[in-house]
Amino acid sequence: MRHGGEEHWPADRLEAGVVRASGLSVPREIIAVAVRWYLCHGLSYRDVEELLAERGIDATVDLLAEQGFVALSVEAIAARAGVAKTTIYRRWPNKDMLVMDAVGCMHAPLAEPPGESVREDLLFLMNRKRDGWFKGRFGRLMGRLAADGIERPDLCRECKARFVAPRRALMHRIMERGIAEGSIRPDADPEWVI
Repeated sequence: MRHGGEEHWPADRLEAGVVRASGLSVPREIIAVAVRWYLCHGLSYRDVEELLAERGIDATVDLLAEQGFVALSVEAIAARAGVAKTTIYRRWPNKDMLVMDAVGCMHAPLAEPPGESVREDLLFLMNRKRDGWFKGRFGRLMGRLAADGIERPDLCRECKARFVAPRRALMHRIMERGIAEGSIRPDADPEWVI
């Protein structure tokens, strides 16, 4: 409510560091960051919330690569990102969902090969796979998650289903196309090659 050109928050909206407005409970530090960013850069609250989410994703990726899934905690992620745990939990209700989003952000989108020839398409996919796994954080991250798969096989299966299976299916289609065109031997086993 406004009085004399100033914004005043009723006492029922200010409690324990939380501002309540329009049915939402927003920590004061989020509002302070949003106001600072809005004034300095013309960003909205949503923009600031996205920036904080990106910090959470970056912190998750770093900690996953360093510690692995089993040792990872939301408290450590929040501390590394410089945000409150509630900021993390507001977007991701649990650690598993946060990890899947973090891995998804690191994973390059599935690109269709140029389609010039089976050989060129396979080389294209293999080069992208090599670059993704051996140049950068993604390979370290997936290696760490694979090692943690012993403790959390469900998480390992989810990673394979979301990030590995679509690429394998694409490579399998290219191999089948090569067999149909005669550029790959008919007795070649696509599963073995992939």
